[in-house]
Amino acid sequence: MMKKKKIFKITAYVLGSVLLIILSVFVYGYYNFKYSLIPKQGEFKHSAHYINPEDALLNDGFKVCNEEWILQYYNTQNLPYPNGKNGFRNYINSNYKNRNYSDSGYLNIRFIINCEGKSGRFVIHENDLNLKPKKFNKDLVN
Repeated sequence: MMKKKKIFKITAYVLGSVLLIILSVFVYGYYNFKYSLIPKQGEFKHSAHYINPEDALLNDGFKVCNEEWILQYYNTQNLPYPNGKNGFRNYINSNYKNRNYSDSGYLNIRFIINCEGKSGRFVIHENDLNLKPKKFNKDLVN
């Protein structure tokens, strides 16, 4: 009888320890997945695609219809521009004047189109081929 109690006690300790270890691993994993990457200071007030109207170009008189609901159209066929993305590309290409610029890199232009079809809040990012910030010829950017 005494031997059965001892075996039962040891089994209970082992199972309890295993359960505690499993629970600890689960809690640790949940914390790392859910909370560890949240910034402790300087938290973001907006999502990554947000364009600050204070810093944007060509923003005079431009109004969005709902500041809390701005849809993203990055690299999609649903661009609300006549004839979609190809229409936009054709517009850029037909208005671009090649003046033998020697700049090389990426010129990224971000903007918002409001519910009236007007564009505003332009932001221009200039990067070299290694994605490091770089200044292009001002005439090319314009």
